[in-house]
Amino acid sequence: LTKNKVPRNGRILLLSPDAAEALSNDATVVALSTNLRQDVFSEYTLPRISGFQPYDTNVFPVTASGSLTGFACNSSALALATRLPNDYSGGDGAVSVIQNADGLSVQKVDWVDHAKGGRSVRLALIYGVGAGNAKCGVLLNNA
Repeated sequence: LTKNKVPRNGRILLLSPDAAEALSNDATVVALSTNLRQDVFSEYTLPRISGFQPYDTNVFPVTASGSLTGFACNSSALALATRLPNDYSGGDGAVSVIQNADGLSVQKVDWVDHAKGGRSVRLALIYGVGAGNAKCGVLLNNA
């Protein structure tokens, strides 16, 4: 990614479960984790490696050339469009908007279900995704 002049901030590494397990058993990663981050063992997370934050996922398909084991990218490789839905609660609940520090918002509806004798909460978000800048992502194959 550096050769493609992709910014170093916001880099992530999505890995297949087998690739993530192999990385978590690497002696250098284990030593780094032991010295810097105890949550690696308690939360099953990997530390940042060469500027990438690794995450494991099981969504990679098997390709003709072998198994896709990873996707290294910057956030510019992905396009995400979101909006809040219309309030379809019909006035039967308290509607609010929750926004995180990155600016992503969700609609929250709280209501009481008297038949069930409890409080319920619904979060809603409408979104669409697509490919962003192709130079900002690299597929990792294990042939």
